[in-house]
Amino acid sequence: MALSWSLVGLALFGGVASAAPPVAVESVVESKVPAVRVTPASGAGVAVPSCRGVVWQRFDSQANTYIPISTRACGAMSPATTLTAEGTTFEVDAAIKDGDVVRAVVVAGTGCASGLPFELAGCDVVVAVEGPTITVRGFDGD
Repeated sequence: MALSWSLVGLALFGGVASAAPPVAVESVVESKVPAVRVTPASGAGVAVPSCRGVVWQRFDSQANTYIPISTRACGAMSPATTLTAEGTTFEVDAAIKDGDVVRAVVVAGTGCASGLPFELAGCDVVVAVEGPTITVRGFDGD
């Protein structure tokens, strides 16, 4: 009997893991600095933490991995950002230079209580979605 329950658990886990993410993360080509537009996949009801909901990472070729570069300090807890149907744009919030390879990682939740900080909103599902790789070109640091 324990074996059958394990198989059921694996089947359920597999179903959850293969579910589509609640947001689409696309690079914003017309932006002067690297930016992503985060759009809810279902059209509504997706929240992002007001602080560190979008964390930028830089590819470190020596370590062969991405490392977080977002350095903006978080203030007091504030209500989560609810994504609009058109999407919300987030620009890189860290020092970058020409040639850097960066991406945004978005924390998104569905089924969250509105008007509350993300940490207290009791979201039904919380996921991290990696955005596309963006190579910084023609950026002079201004």
